[in-house]
Amino acid sequence: MREREFDIVIIGSGSGGGVMASELSGLCGEGVRIAVLEWGPKLRRQDYTGRELEMVGRLYYDSGGFFTKDQTMTVAFCKAYGGCTTVYTGTSFIIKDKTLKKWGIDDLGWEEMKRRSLKYYEANNLHEENDPALINDNNRLFRMGCENLGWPDEKIPVNTR
Repeated sequence: MREREFDIVIIGSGSGGGVMASELSGLCGEGVRIAVLEWGPKLRRQDYTGRELEMVGRLYYDSGGFFTKDQTMTVAFCKAYGGCTTVYTGTSFIIKDKTLKKWGIDDLGWEEMKRRSLKYYEANNLHEENDPALINDNNRLFRMGCENLGWPDEKIPVNTR
């Protein structure tokens, strides 16, 4: 095994690790060496079959059936480039001002959260409308459920329309 040295090591390439790597990448120009470690493969678009049973072995440790020590529940550990953002839904929305106020975080206002969220949207190609041909069954059924509940469009989270 080859040994390498880094100044910063980020474990996981999912939403947290990816954002952290992006934010710290400017330090590389100053000579800081950063590594992002990921457990699983970087799959290409054509590698995703859309068939759950076929994909679970590729995307999850122990095919998604890892038991807790006392074996009372299973825990799914994603093992793919992009982390859990690779396998979970693409529903994203900007937190409501009243919710942020309930959290009571000093020095974090709604305008700042909106600015950060929009930066994330742009970096991850999130948008309010999807080509109907690109909407998967999960998001299509989610939208149908919202419509059946009588929710107006503005209450349906971004990236599921």
